[in-house]
Amino acid sequence: MALRSKNVHWRFHDTMPQHWHALTLKVGGPQVWQAMVRLVEREAPSLDQVGRTLPQDFPPRTWDAISQGMRSQAAHFLGGLAGLP
Repeated sequence: MALRSKNVHWRFHDTMPQHWHALTLKVGGPQVWQAMVRLVEREAPSLDQVGRTLPQDFPPRTWDAISQGMRSQAAHFLGGLAGLP
């Protein structure tokens, strides 16, 4: 377990877009990379839609934590795309 915690691929927050880029090219090619980017780009509208369909009694604190965390990760990912081919 200790070894994994030092490997960047075991810490999601520290995994940069270039790591995902290299991995997708290795296992699936450019079409997999483009699908991943499109998926992340659709994150904000998807969260907005889900937020509108939640039951009235869904805990706002829970939804805020989930949606803010996902938005933060998407921004982190998309912000790192500039230097990639």
